[in-house]
Amino acid sequence: MKFDRTYLENINCIITQNDCFLKKIKKINKSRTTTGFTYQCYNQLCVCIIRIRETSQYLEAFRFRKENVYGQAFDFYEFINCVSIIEGCVESLFKVFDCSLSSFYTTKKVFKISNRTNQNDLVFFKFIRSASSMHPSETTKHNKITGHKFEVYPYALWTSTAIDALLSDKPEKWDIELISWNCKTDSNYKRYYLYIEEFFDFVKELLDVLKELIPIVQEMIDSYKEKTRCKRLKKLSDFGTYSEYLLYLRKRLESKNTELEFSDGGLLLASHIMSNIIISNEFKSYIKSRVEVIVNKMMTDIESLNCDEIFEELSLHDIIGNLEHGHYTSEKFHDYLYKEAICEIENNKFINFKDVIRHTENNDSYSDAEWAMRNLLKFKDCIFKENELSDAETYADLYEVTLQAIYKFTVLNTLK
Repeated sequence: MKFDRTYLENINCIITQNDCFLKKIKKINKSRTTTGFTYQCYNQLCVCIIRIRETSQYLEAFRFRKENVYGQAFDFYEFINCVSIIEGCVESLFKVFDCSLSSFYTTKKVFKISNRTNQNDLVFFKFIRSASSMHPSETTKHNKITGHKFEVYPYALWTSTAIDALLSDKPEKWDIELISWNCKTDSNYKRYYLYIEEFFDFVKELLDVLKELIPIVQEMIDSYKEKTRCKRLKKLSDFGTYSEYLLYLRKRLESKNTELEFSDGGLLLASHIMSNIIISNEFKSYIKSRVEVIVNKMMTDIESLNCDEIFEELSLHDIIGNLEHGHYTSEKFHDYLYKEAICEIENNKFINFKDVIRHTENNDSYSDAEWAMRNLLKFKDCIFKENELSDAETYADLYEVTLQAIYKFTVLNTLK
């Protein structure tokens, strides 16, 4: 038996690619006087998807033993519990999005042999789950099927020729005989005849009904994008300098984010580069073209904005990655030296890295920034072709002229 998990994986893809599910959502308690609560639904969604995926994969390889000393279908109990996990997780997925699974699954579709009641598949399965696995001592809330309270189920037995001969009301084909006792004084046996293949078909229907969630999930994403996007932005002409314009864009992004940390797309670093006289106009023009991408995303979909949108195409690894220790140096440059540059810009306190070299020449205990700087300078002849280092003084300068060198290297390779 193979299950089609296409809709499940579609939902998983949508959820993992949209950060709005990492935000808090408000749940309104419709049945009580309390106003409700807020929570982050991402983990709950992931748990449901994982358990549906892996439990359905387990059932694909599930093999019924059908033989044991006691004669009961113990493997059927395990099987029903697994189907129940899938049903419960599908139901939870619908609840997260304020929907009810029962509103979308209302038919008597797959249990054509097992279900001899007038109830739909979902209601019937919940009854069987209750009877065979969840709490077999008594079955509650299923009076429309049982006809009375306190029906209990001592046995689930695999069909056999000996039993078949004694039964007159059995269907033509069946696998499990679920026997019930009730608690009346004139109690009689009652039997539910179950066909295993129909339970596999039920799982297929549960996986198929997930398609109903896709437009609902997408509508939630679209609504969030519309709510968070910048409907209006000031123009460059409203500012004295380009750096001021970039800081304004960054502030707008910050106002749209409720978290302590937020992705500015590299705007803070770019604002400093644009006012740095040692950086070439050519590189500044490149940054302006990248800023246009940011402005477009701010107006349409802020969630699609990457942490380092402006500079994400510039990697030191492209220049020195194939050299000995080049990968390590590139990694520390984009980590340690980047953090130092941002810290200097944010606090407006700049450290002269050339003074650091002179004062700690024989020191083995380096800060992260100094360690990254010293490793970087080992490759200066490979990176800097136009004596850019002569004008660089601070760690921020060093980081920025290196980005410029990477840009020039990338452009030259592109032209070739």
